[in-house]
Amino acid sequence: MNDPRTISLIKSVSYRFFGTMVTFTGCFLFSGKIVLSAGVGAFDFFAKIVLFYVHERAWVHVPEGVQKLKQAVRKSRGSSERSETPEPSADGVGLS
Repeated sequence: MNDPRTISLIKSVSYRFFGTMVTFTGCFLFSGKIVLSAGVGAFDFFAKIVLFYVHERAWVHVPEGVQKLKQAVRKSRGSSERSETPEPSADGVGLS
């Protein structure tokens, strides 16, 4: 199970399970209606799984976007010119 998409989906479902319990409970305490609370909880569960999955997958592409932006900036400055400030490494941890 090393597929990042599968891992993102599993994380989405487990996170939403707990979030939906909070939504269901809050709705039930507010309305006192179990059917309404279940409906709101079900909508919340599926809508936010999709939202979280899309959000998670978008973040996977951020380092590539940052790399492409750095390359474009370097290209626009000219290949012989080097930035005076150190830039973060590709993994975002150290300086390159």
